Parts: sequence; C-alpha cells; structure tokens
Amino acid sequence: MARHQFSLPLVDSLNHSSLPEARLLHEAKAPGFFALLTKPSPADIEHDRRAYGKVRRRSRQSSYRIEHMPLVLDHLDPSRDSFLSQAQFFRPTRRVIHLWHINLCFVDLDVYKSALAGENLNHVVQVLRRYCGDEGVPLPSVIISSGRGLYAKWILEQPLPQAALPRWNAVQEALLERFSPFHADWKARSASQVLRLVQTVNTKSGERVRVLHVEEMDGEPLRYDFERLAEAVLPWTRRELEALRTRRALKKAGQQELRLLRGGREGPARFSVRGLAWARLQDLRTLQRLRGGMVKEGLREETLFWSLLFMLASGVTTPRQMFHEAQALAREFNSGFVWNREWRDSDLSTLYRRAKHEMEHPGDRTRGLYWIGNTKLIETFQITPDEERQMRTIISRDEKRRRNAAQHREARRPDVEIRAQARADRDQAIRREAAEGFSQRELAIRHGLSRGGIRRILAAASTCLSACSYFLAGFAGSGLFYVLLYSL
Repeated sequence: MARHQFSLPLVDSLNHSSLPEARLLHEAKAPGFFALLTKPSPADIEHDRRAYGKVRRRSRQSSYRIEHMPLVLDHLDPSRDSFLSQAQFFRPTRRVIHLWHINLCFVDLDVYKSALAGENLNHVVQVLRRYCGDEGVPLPSVIISSGRGLYAKWILEQPLPQAALPRWNAVQEALLERFSPFHADWKARSASQVLRLVQTVNTKSGERVRVLHVEEMDGEPLRYDFERLAEAVLPWTRRELEALRTRRALKKAGQQELRLLRGGREGPARFSVRGLAWARLQDLRTLQRLRGGMVKEGLREETLFWSLLFMLASGVTTPRQMFHEAQALAREFNSGFVWNREWRDSDLSTLYRRAKHEMEHPGDRTRGLYWIGNTKLIETFQITPDEERQMRTIISRDEKRRRNAAQHREARRPDVEIRAQARADRDQAIRREAAEGFSQRELAIRHGLSRGGIRRILAAASTCLSACSYFLAGFAGSGLFYVLLYSL
C-alpha cells in the first residue's frame, strides 16, 4: 500500500495543509467516496440575520471520489467549520450500511469539560501520553487540537472492511471507557462520524485545528495492527470470544421463538450477539440482491424493521442516527419506496424507544431489543434452500448439516491424500522386496500385515501387469503399431 511521503518533520508536514492528515485516513488510490461537511461562514450567517432576521443556511454535506480529494480540499475555505468523514464509502453517502473501509480508531476528547479545562493543550497532550503508559493503552498515532478539545487517532496498518464493524465498534467503546477521565464524547463514535479538518477554523473558539503530536516510527506516523490494538484495549481476546460465542450467543440465537435481546455492553456474549446481528443484516441485503434488488410484496415493512433492528443490535449506529439509516435502507430495498412519516412514527416507535433506552441505560436488563431466530426469519421472508446457500447465518438445520458435511470432507481431504500416498509407497516397497526374494511371511512381518494382505497386493500388481501386456499385444497385432513406428 502506497504511503504519503513526508519531507518536513511530521508535525510540520501534517500541519502544512488539510491534505496530509486526510491522506493518513484515505489512501490516494483507494476506491470509493469521502464526505465533506461544511457550515456557513460567519459572513453568511450575518448576512442571513440582517436580510431575513434568521439564519437560513444550513450545513452542507457533499461526497466526492477519493481521487479528487486534493482538488476538493485545495478549494476549501479554511475560515469555515469543515468536517471530513473518517471512513470511505462505496456510495456517495455517509451511511454505515454503505461503508467500504475504515483505516483508524479514534476518540473525541472534550477536555474543556474535564478537570484539565483551561490547561495548555501541549501540557494536556503530555498528561494524555502518560495516562496511556500507566493504563497500558497504546499511544495514539496522532493527537490533534480540534479548536477546543482533542482528537486521538490510532492509524491502522490495513483498512478494515465493513464486515469488521462490530469488532471495530467494540474497540471504539473500549477506548471511550478508557478515556472517560478526559471526557470522551460517546456521541462521536460511529464509523460514519465526521471530524474537523486540519488547518480549518473552529468558529466556536476562533482557534485553528492543528496537529499537536505524532508518534513516529521510521519517519512515519505509527500504525497499528488492528487485532493487536483490539487485544490491548478489549477485556476479551478473539480466541476467548470464539470459544464463548459457540457456547452462548450462537446457541441462544438459534432458538425459534421471538424474545428480547437484553441490554448491557459488558461481557463476550454481548459482543458475539453484535457480530451475529451485523451478519444477519448483511444476509437480508444479500437476499434483496438475489431477488433482483426488490423486496417481495408485503415484506417491505418486515424487511426494513428487522434490518434496522439488526443494525441497532450490532452497535454500529445509534438511535440518533436511526432515522437517516432507515431512509438509506428503505431506498436500498426499494428504489420506489416513499417514506411515510406516519408509518415511521407508528411501526418503528417501539423499536426506537427500546433502542434509545438501551443506549442511555446499558446496565438495565429489564428491557431490550426484540430478537428472532433463524426458523422464524426463513418463514417470514420465504427464503428458499437455494437462497440459503448464499447466506452466512440465516440458514436452516438442513443447510447447516450440509455445510458441516462439506467442511468435514474438505478437512479430511489432505489426510485421505496422505494415506493414499503412504499406501502406494508401501505397496511399491512390498513388490520391490518380493522381486528381491523375500517370502510372503517375511514381508508380512516387515510391514505389519497379514499374509493374505501381502498376497492381495502382489496379486493386484500381477493383474495390472497382465492387463498392460494384453493391451500392448493387441495393439501390436492390429498393425497400427507398425504404422506409427514407420511414421516416426
């Protein structure tokens, strides 16, 4: 993967313009889109206030191809509040369901609300780095002043795909909990989050956004392997999660009845359910693609309801973003879908209240999100056996048995080939030793076989030799042998 080259000291290079820090997140040749959100300038706001008596202009969000980033940022007005998406998207939107890759973990620290309010930001950076060392948290690759607070970013060695979002989100929440003394902002944790661009002005404070510290390695910002970063901040390693996932989450999720998914962030079972929910959302989107991009008549509301629930249960979005994500899902499931406010308020109100309660009171296990098993999902969406073969998790017991059998066959194949080769080598050695004058009794003792087994091996060799001789004799007698010999 091509990296951005730095000619100046790293802090100076990243502060040179908005582009270098943005390139840490979005590689120059990466596919997809990035989003840029800009707020009206103070002059625009004052003009609206004088002309209309109120501010009419709102924040504007636009999506651009990553290859056009240098041109877009070069024409950006640095006096405006400007925010850049931290992830890349495969559609020109900023919705989690359209995420392509994300190349970092981050926290937004409102240090002006903490005990360090009023302190020099360079001093706060040193306190933050000492805190990381004391708590065993990996040092941030880059620490940025947002104009009032700080952004701490951990740049990754390789971008993460959409499938890794549940685990990425768990790392985000773990980092937020670790940095709670610095007043980490829980609202700014989603993969669709935008953060302020370097070298633009925060109009709330009048300060310019700038890089304060870079953790260097070989002349570049330090990059982390995501799995090592996750193991450093999460209370459970991937191996422990895999073991407990089999015993708890997947076993419970396979039940047929409709039940409640209890709240709470702690524990490996919670995390495994999040991964399962995200996989089921992807299965429903796969089902829609298999059916030509349209949802069957009468299943539109069911599809959107369960898709949105699985998205919320996966933890990759929040109730605050629910409306926008629901709109994106509705358009994806049916391009002709007309969003109805009455339908949204009535059919999704219960889901919204439960999701909001869970996010605001994670320790309260008296309420939670609804959950549904595979059997009910297959019946509800009329999923056929052929469609099940394209699914990851929404499968019947018959499909599960078929996959297990195929997996066992594949696992046994190397052993079967090794054993077949060992038998062939043994039989060849027995025939060679028999030609050297060993008796069948001696061969049986040497190879740990019965005399009958030795006879069968030698008889098979004799039968094969006789068949070959018969074929060659017939070939020569037909006259074709001499024709071929003459032609050579």
